[in-house]
Amino acid sequence: LSRGAHKYFQKYMEPFGVHRGMIHILMELAVESPLPQSELAAKMITDKANIARILNGMEEAGLVIRYTDPDDRRGKIVKLTDEGRSLVKPVENIIMRWVDILTEGMGQSEKACYLSLLNKSMENMCNYFKATSID
Repeated sequence: LSRGAHKYFQKYMEPFGVHRGMIHILMELAVESPLPQSELAAKMITDKANIARILNGMEEAGLVIRYTDPDDRRGKIVKLTDEGRSLVKPVENIIMRWVDILTEGMGQSEKACYLSLLNKSMENMCNYFKATSID
């Protein structure tokens, strides 16, 4: 499943200049922007160095801007640009198509159960990483 998702998203996101690491950030910022970079890293369950590397690429592509946090001069705030926001709908469509591929042939109740289990699994994973010191 992971390998298939990687191949799918690589193929369909490439024309937009978006790689897999950027997808989650783009979608999180579509919901909540601006956001402190440290909070974004925590939500993405990744370390500060990795999030900084991905954001560097997104900033170079004009998808986000970063500026100093007025409440914490050591921190950065990340904001989706208009160009970044313009990619949200196409990316959502690509994600929804992937969900359709995964749930093809399932009835409505099976699809709802499958997506519910996936969401619960994600929630459990997030809770695990919040409770441990694994980076």
